[in-house]
Amino acid sequence: MAKIERSKLVLLSIPGMLAWGFIIAGFATDNQSLLGVGGTIMIGMVVIVLTVKGIQASKESKERGELWARGEPGTAKVLKISTGGGGINDHPLVQFELEVSYKGETYKGLTEGIISQLAIPRIQPGCEIKVIVDPQDRTSILVDEDLTPYGYRT
Repeated sequence: MAKIERSKLVLLSIPGMLAWGFIIAGFATDNQSLLGVGGTIMIGMVVIVLTVKGIQASKESKERGELWARGEPGTAKVLKISTGGGGINDHPLVQFELEVSYKGETYKGLTEGIISQLAIPRIQPGCEIKVIVDPQDRTSILVDEDLTPYGYRT
């Protein structure tokens, strides 16, 4: 999943500070116009951020779908798991450090996926899991859908 880059965060902070400036000035001077301008800037920022995040999520979903279509099966030994928060319906978003076996080669790889709570015992370090590997880019790895809630292809 894509993270917001530092430069984009700085760009978002500029209108945010401007909006707060209008809001504070509006309260200090009891000027409803300044409050309206500040509120409008904040609402605009929220709409822009949600639109960008929606576009990113759609793009990532499309890329995962394409990988499910062209990817090839492999296996992986779980070396390490962690969660940074997030998930769907109490099913955690898990980051994996894996030792992937694909076409006779073994290499380390990283991936993440929404994992069913019922599958957590099967993804502990040392366990072997099924993965889907991009034949054109071995670093693109998906966790087998049997580990996801409802067979969700993460």
